[in-house]
Amino acid sequence: MVLLKIHKDSAHLTQENRFRIEALWMDKKNYHGIAIALMVDDSVISREFRRNKEDYGSYCAIKAQKKSDNRRSLSKLKGRGIFSVLCATNYMITRA
Repeated sequence: MVLLKIHKDSAHLTQENRFRIEALWMDKKNYHGIAIALMVDDSVISREFRRNKEDYGSYCAIKAQKKSDNRRSLSKLKGRGIFSVLCATNYMITRA
């Protein structure tokens, strides 16, 4: 038995990937089936659902993309040291 490891060029899922995930999930595909269709590791799909699945078990590609964009922008701010300044400014404004 030969196991193939599939590597993708991009480290991030795109909005198109998320729309495919949503369609496949609605077609009752499991994580492994979705991972094969997108040519990514099962853990990528597992992580995507852990972060972005709705409370009642559904998955919305548009909401998932917004959450991803928000996490990424906050991460960039943290890396530049801007995040703490923004938090402090917001805290001071809300406390005034």
